[in-house]
Amino acid sequence: MKHISEQLQHLREHGYAIIEDVLTPQELALAQKELYRTFPSLQAYQYAPSLYKTEPGGGHAKHLPHLGDVLNFVAVNPTIVSIAERALETEKITLVTSHVWAKYPGPDNHDMPLHTDYSSSMLLYPSRQGPLAKTITFILYYSDVDLDVGPTYIVSEQHSRHELLVPDVRPKNKYPELYRLERPVTVRAGSMLVYSVTAFHRGSALTSKNRIRYSHHITYQSDDTPWMGYNVWAKNSLLPEMRRFIERASTRQRELFGFPPLGHDYWTEETIRGVGALYPLMDIAPYIEAADLSTERKAQLHRQLQPRATTNTRRSGSQDAQSAYNYYRGVADYYAAVTGVARDYWLSWLLAQAGLTQR
Repeated sequence: MKHISEQLQHLREHGYAIIEDVLTPQELALAQKELYRTFPSLQAYQYAPSLYKTEPGGGHAKHLPHLGDVLNFVAVNPTIVSIAERALETEKITLVTSHVWAKYPGPDNHDMPLHTDYSSSMLLYPSRQGPLAKTITFILYYSDVDLDVGPTYIVSEQHSRHELLVPDVRPKNKYPELYRLERPVTVRAGSMLVYSVTAFHRGSALTSKNRIRYSHHITYQSDDTPWMGYNVWAKNSLLPEMRRFIERASTRQRELFGFPPLGHDYWTEETIRGVGALYPLMDIAPYIEAADLSTERKAQLHRQLQPRATTNTRRSGSQDAQSAYNYYRGVADYYAAVTGVARDYWLSWLLAQAGLTQR
């Protein structure tokens, strides 16, 4: 990325910034491939919008954890995490929301009034002392955005910095001057809008007849703001896709979901054993090594916990493999019924995650 320091300065002065090419071409292609497979097609949505519509203004949104790994890991992409750390001026940050939103042309009304996001993230009025009200939001675009596909419109905070942000929603008929100050965010896919929860912005109507607008909405907050937050990740703790994501994440990425860092007092022999049992495919070794334990106890934990990651993947020729195959075939049938995506896609994907082969 070029000129990131300049863009962060623009963010501090105006409450928003546009950062181009956040994703590499390879990262963008992988994300697009996954969302094209897992989101309703244009034809499917227009045929049965009531079946797929999940948002009041229209469109279909999916929240982390996604069934595929790619979209899950975009939210904790090192580049995005680095921007969040620099914007909030701390490494002690938490991911509080991550959802992908597809907007479709047709009967849905995507035209929104100008608003701020603070009222949906806290019960209090936002303090403007310190970095960006302690919260930063990203809209990452997976499709090219021009005036035909509902660009986000945003107003520089230089026009609202000294006024009370109540009400937080400003309809055009009552605040026409504010709409004269807005500008559209038109970018190529892989770019990102970064903005503060105190910046006025809005979604706009799609006028294209045949293009879908895909965007990924990601919010981070600093850890010293317990009065803020959108999400409690523990509500998804029983989902297999959430468990798989935690197992495959790095120690730093897990911290963004509330895991204590390496060496924290939380990591005792008891909790290491417990977390290892919850996530048997996780590499538990870094937590063992950083714990305040004797060398002998660490060696015993390594022997007891680490082999679990390999024993679960050596069943392709056994009777257990057939049972697992039958189980995943049933899961694939369910996913196909819910999403409209063919069973064969889900079955091959599920078997790959489990280390099994297609029969």
